[in-house]
Amino acid sequence: MKGLNAYGALTWGQFFIYQGSTNARGGCTPRGGVDNIDEYLETVTKKDDGFTYKYGTEERPLKASKITVPYKAATGMAKREFTVYRTHHGPVVREADGKW
Repeated sequence: MKGLNAYGALTWGQFFIYQGSTNARGGCTPRGGVDNIDEYLETVTKKDDGFTYKYGTEERPLKASKITVPYKAATGMAKREFTVYRTHHGPVVREADGKW
């Protein structure tokens, strides 16, 4: 394009500009983590052998599953198993002040 100084790459068959400028403006592709995840504060209660969370007037069960994460240890590769939880909003990513 005349008057556009840019570099980029083909992404999914379309040209994608990483950085570009004109005589009047400069620009760069945003690299922040501002919208990586939407967070919801869930009120979680221990019930029997699992957990529930409040959604409106309902109490819904938290879905639990096991994942195995490999990692490099001093003696070679090792792995650790974790229980992860999710609601209909998505995965539980942290706990703060007793809230999930």
